[in-house]
Amino acid sequence: MTDQRPETTYTFDPELNSNITGNDKPQRYDKIFFRSSTSMNNQFKPVHMELEGIQHIKTSDVVFPSSHWAIQGYFNVQN
Repeated sequence: MTDQRPETTYTFDPELNSNITGNDKPQRYDKIFFRSSTSMNNQFKPVHMELEGIQHIKTSDVVFPSSHWAIQGYFNVQN
């Protein structure tokens, strides 16, 4: 789950992202799936997820890096 800010609810949000045209509704298209290829998968514990790309690019007040926000995940790795 991403943080609890309203602007991070969706990864595709035409109401907030001016790169998107049309009458689409906000949706969460992007997800993170994690599965270890070994029995070590219990050593990875999700800590926090957040969205990246929700700020305008540095040279514009209206343009975002993409039409979708990116999900960034943080995990604790236990040895």
